[in-house]
This record gives sequence, C-alpha cells and structure tokens, in this order.
Amino acid sequence: MHASDLESLLASDDPEQRRQATAALFERASDSPAGAARLVLRALGDDDWRVRKEAVAAAVALSPSRELLDQLIDVLGAGDNVGLRNAAVEAIAGYGEEAIDALVRALPSLDADGRKLAVEALGRTGRDSAVPALVRLLRDEDANVRIAAVEALATVGRGGIGEVVPLLESCLASDEPLLVLAALDGLNALGAVLPFSIVSRFFGTPLLKRSALVAAGRTRDPRVVAPLIEHLETASGRVFLDLVASLHELSRGGRAVAELREAGARLSAKTRARLSALVNDEYAYEELRRAALVVVAALGLDSAVPLALAALSDERFLAEAHEAIELLGDKAIAALVDAVNDGDESERASCLAVLARIAPKGTREDVVAAALGALSDPSADVKRQAFAVLARFGDERVLARVGELLCQPETAQVRKAAEAAFEKLCQRFAGSARELSRRADPARPEAYAACIVLRTLGAGVRGDAGEDVAFLSAALKNTASVVRSAALDALAEIGGEAAVDAIALALTDEEHSVRVEAIAALGRVRDTAGRPLGLSSLIGLVEHERDPELIAEAVRALGETEDPSVVAVLGGIVWREAPMLAVAAVEALARVGGEAATDRLLEALQHTEPEVVKAAMLAVSEAPDPRVPERLTAALEHEAWDVRGLAADLLARLSGTSARGALRSRLLSEDNPAVREAIAHALDRLSGVRRTSLPALGGGRGPAPR
Repeated sequence: MHASDLESLLASDDPEQRRQATAALFERASDSPAGAARLVLRALGDDDWRVRKEAVAAAVALSPSRELLDQLIDVLGAGDNVGLRNAAVEAIAGYGEEAIDALVRALPSLDADGRKLAVEALGRTGRDSAVPALVRLLRDEDANVRIAAVEALATVGRGGIGEVVPLLESCLASDEPLLVLAALDGLNALGAVLPFSIVSRFFGTPLLKRSALVAAGRTRDPRVVAPLIEHLETASGRVFLDLVASLHELSRGGRAVAELREAGARLSAKTRARLSALVNDEYAYEELRRAALVVVAALGLDSAVPLALAALSDERFLAEAHEAIELLGDKAIAALVDAVNDGDESERASCLAVLARIAPKGTREDVVAAALGALSDPSADVKRQAFAVLARFGDERVLARVGELLCQPETAQVRKAAEAAFEKLCQRFAGSARELSRRADPARPEAYAACIVLRTLGAGVRGDAGEDVAFLSAALKNTASVVRSAALDALAEIGGEAAVDAIALALTDEEHSVRVEAIAALGRVRDTAGRPLGLSSLIGLVEHERDPELIAEAVRALGETEDPSVVAVLGGIVWREAPMLAVAAVEALARVGGEAATDRLLEALQHTEPEVVKAAMLAVSEAPDPRVPERLTAALEHEAWDVRGLAADLLARLSGTSARGALRSRLLSEDNPAVREAIAHALDRLSGVRRTSLPALGGGRGPAPR
C-alpha cells in the first residue's frame, strides 16, 4: 500500500478503516521509515482509541527511529490533544534506553504538565537506568510532578528492581500527604513489607488510613489485629474488601494466630455474616472470595469448617480450602474424617489430601482407619490420597498391610502411590521392613515388596550385598513383570559388577516394559566410586538393536551416565539416525554437559530436520557459552517457521542479549503471523514494555496463532 493510500485511509470517517491503515504501517516502516514516522504520529492523535493503540504498536516497531522519538517527545510540550499526549507516553516508553536519554535531555525545556508526562514515560520503560532521573524529579518544584515521580518509581519497581523499595520508603517521611499516599500505594502494589512502627503512624490520618491498613497485614505483627478488626466492623464497599485482603496477609504469618482467634470470638454477628457471605458471593472477585475463606478460618468462625469443606470440591478455591483447614487444625479433623467416610468422590479425595498435611503426628486412630478403609474405594484418586495419609501416619501394621496391597492389580498411578507410601514406611520402620524382606520368596508375589525394601534401604538387607543381588537375580524370574521391574530398580540402586550382569540378562525379557526398565537401570548403575558400569552394554545396544524404541531408551540411558566418553557416540547418532533418535541423542548430550557436548549441540543446529534443530536450540540455550546468542540469532533466518519462532522465544530469555536489532529486522520481513507474534513478545521482554498484538500481514508458512 502506497503512502498516498495510507494518508487517504487515515483521513477516512470510518474508524475501522483508519485502524487498518495504521496496522499497515508495519509494512510501510521497512520501505520508508521517515514517511512511516510521519503517518504514525498522525495516527497517534486519532480520536478513536483503537487507532491510537495500533499507532503505539507501530511506533514501537519503528524504534530506534530517532526522528520519530524526537517528534514524540515534542508532543509532550504544550497541547490540548490529551489522547495524542497519552499515546505518545506509551510509545516513548517502548524505546527503552534511547527514550530515557532523550527524556532526560528534554526535561529542562518542558513545563510542569510536560514533565509529568515525561515522568510517566520514564516509569513505563521499566528500566533501572530511569531511577536516577526519577529520584531527581522527587525534588521538582511542582507537586504533581513529585507525586508522579513516586508513582513512576513504583512502576519501575514492578520489574524487580530492588533499589526502588528503599526510595519509596524514604518518601514516607515527607510532609506532603499526597506524596506519602502515592508512596504507600506504590509499596502496597509491590507487596513491600513495612515495620509496624512505620505503618501505625498513619492509622490516625484519614487520607492515609486505608493504605496503611492495607500495608498492616504484611507486617505480620499481632498489634495490627485490633485496628484491622475495629475498622472491619464499620467498613463498607471497597474498604471492607481491602481489609479482608490485609487480614488474609496477616493470617499467613503464623505470629498472630492467638490474637486473630480472640478477635474472632468478639466479632459482631453482622460482620461474621458479611465475611461468610463474601466467601459464597458468586459476583465477587475470586481473589477476594479466596482471601475471605482464609480469614474466616483464621478468626475461627463457626462457619469456617463447612465453608472450607465445601470449597474442597471447587478447584478454584482448593488451595485456600487447604490453607483454611490447616488454620482450623484439630477443629477440622473430625469433620474431615466424616467426609472421607461419607462424602462424594472428589470430597473424599480432597479431605484425605488435607489430612495428610494437617493431622498431627501421633494422630487419632480414626484418621488411619479412614485411610485404610479408603483403600477399597473404587476411585483411583481416593486410593492415591489414602496412601499419602498412611505414608505419614501408618505404623508397622500399616507397613505390612501396604506391602500386601502392592501385590494386587491396580492402575499405574495407584501402584506408584502405593510404592511411594511403602518406601516412606520402610524408612520409618527399617527393622520391620528388613524382616519383611528376609521372609519373602523371590518367586512369589511378596517379592515385589521385598524388592522395594532393597531399593529403599540399599545393600545389606538380607545379609551382605551378594545375598541381596542373589535374591534380586532370582526375582528377575518372577512371573509378574512388576516384580521383575522392581528388581531391576533395586539392582541399579545397589550397584556393582554382579548387579550389572544380572541387569544385562534382563535385556532379553519377554516383556517390552521390563526390557525398557533394564536399559534405564544400565544407565543408573554405578560402582562404589560412582563410575557408570553399563556403558559397554548400552553402546552395544545402540549398535546392534533393531527396535527403534529400545535404541532411543539406550540413547537416553547413555545420557543418564553423564560420562564424557559417550559424547562421540551420541554425536554420531545425531547425524546417522532417524529424527526420533537424533532428538533423543541431542537431549542425552544436554544431560552429559560439558564443552565437548556443547560443541556437538551447536553442530546439530545445522541439521536438516527442524525437530532436531529445535531440540538442539533448547539444549544450548541453557549453556554458558558465548557462541549461543549468535547461533540463536542466526536461527531467525531458518526456513522452518517454528524454528524461527523458537529462536525468538529463546533470545528473549537471554539477559543482556544483543539480538534486538536482529529481531527488529526480522520482524519487518517476517510473513508468518505466529513468528511475528513471537518476535514481538521477545522484543517486549527485552525492552520491558507491553505491546498490542501485531496485525496479520497474510501469507507465510505454518498456522496462525489461535
């Protein structure tokens, strides 16, 4: 589209035509930056906010156009187009460091309104280099500029710049109430923790009281309970909700538990009802409902237990339901046990999960009894949570019972939970676990539990390591594949040459899953010095096995050895084998690590298969190698659209990267909408600004983002 066409469309009476013309300025920017700058500036002053939004994105895409930046800063001077000036502030912020330097130079020539807008732009850059200028502006002759400087410092602080908090704290000593209010609000937005001695100073000042009470909860000081509850009793509207949020923060500290319970006992019936109603208010923000649920529990209100139990069946409030029940402690245990016995499936599972966390050690028999009863529940989720309870609170009798249950057919998830519970019980009752293992017959089902005991407690369970390996070798002939797999796990844990020989024999097992487990065990088995012992068997598998899945497992196991000697083998697989195996080899090289592995991974960036290239990119992106940014930048020109998109994503994660120019250049020529969006987001992260979604230019390869 020619410049004259764009100008004509920008003059249209139809806002949508003007918006589309502004979006098309992305294309115009690569052909004629100067002309595009003039048109962008015009669009920034449009009456329609959607046009201005597109114009801001176009202005940022033109960075670092000094011509446009200078014109944008000129807009901050006197003028009556409020929309243009506000849009200019947002666009200027997108220029990052260049904007900061230009704004600092322009400040002396601006009036108070212009300086205030410049301050907003400095804050929106999100850069730490804006802080010195903002600190100077805290002493500006105009009160509005000083207040704006405080607000801008808080905006910069949201980017994680630590020096901002002390600066805002210093503003609390000001004799200007509005400036103190801005500082308090900024510190609240950053979640800063202030001492009680500072926060309490503002309780008596009407203008500052609300913000001070919001900050009070984060002090976690019991002395703030009284003023918070006092104002809660009379508060309404947004103030009431702010106080609930502050009490939520206070309840999490653990220091004010007694004071909160005492305050809850004295709370008026009206306020109790308001808090309980807020928990169930479908029209309230979920964040406030979650906070109210925890506050109701912290205050120990009668409604807390039923509200918390009801919230267990709503995944939106599950975390806070658990938190509330933990605060209620013993008061909630009986209700939880009843729910385990009589509730619906989701409630039973959630209540068991909570019991596993909050029930005190040496818990009542009814908790263990409820968990044991739940093991016969038809729901796999209920069984998994029951095993978690038994893992924490079971005794020697429970150890034996769980050991018996291991032999029963179950889903993989339930079996995994049972194994985890049995392992923890073995650790707590090692003597009983050893005795259970010694009694086991390797040919019978109870060998499963015995193998887990050996895996958990290590060598010496049945006498010496030789006897342990002999038992496990015999268990490899058990008719149950789960027993054979557990025996392989235990052999890998015990280690030694005899263990390696036994594991190698399992490579011919009739069950595919057992052969896979044997390969994985070869990658983990070590000698007493920690050296890998399965290398020769794994390399032989890679060279002679015909099953691609088993070869891939062997490749992954070579990575698990973390032995530098396998780099050459893995590097060869990257180039010789099918893409699936090449990807596995790349991931294994990343696991091995080291300079030689990084060299092979960088070479893999030249692979003809995009999936291999992407795997290599992900692997090297974490490597502390100076070549990585350059190679990822080069990947922006790859023929595959998904490789280009991943390159943009990864470049955005590399702090201090010099790839902004390459990203901007690629943005102007990229025709795939998904990649253009990825590049735009990468530039966002590198510049610390927010960006509107880029318009589609049409064409390209690969799907558009959904």
